[in-house]
Amino acid sequence: MGAAKIFQFLCKTNILHSVFTLKSRIQVLSTQFKTADQYF
Repeated sequence: MGAAKIFQFLCKTNILHSVFTLKSRIQVLSTQFKTADQYF
């Protein structure tokens, strides 16, 4: 039981981490596009 709960916890935190990294990457990309729009 303990190992299964630890595995579930790791999966949940991994999903959360990937979502946060995706959000930050999207924000960085959007800011880069905005600055590119200013140049052109």
